[in-house]
Amino acid sequence: MAVERRARSVWTGTPPERLEVTATATFQAGEGVESMHLEVVGQVPGVDEEAFKNAAEDAKNNCPISKAVVGIPEITLAATLG
Repeated sequence: MAVERRARSVWTGTPPERLEVTATATFQAGEGVESMHLEVVGQVPGVDEEAFKNAAEDAKNNCPISKAVVGIPEITLAATLG
């Protein structure tokens, strides 16, 4: 997934051991996708929670898929190390 690739690229020298990304969309018939929630859980040696959240936020804002779905009114993110 593009979010995973973007997140991996910001940890130069510290590749993640594991990244799991789940995207949940809310769809309203006749209206389209109203919102999307991204959940990222990862194991990245030497990276603290704040750095992980910052990298996930960067990925959310800059990956090719995020740019493709820019018309969705609300995209939220939860990122945790685990």
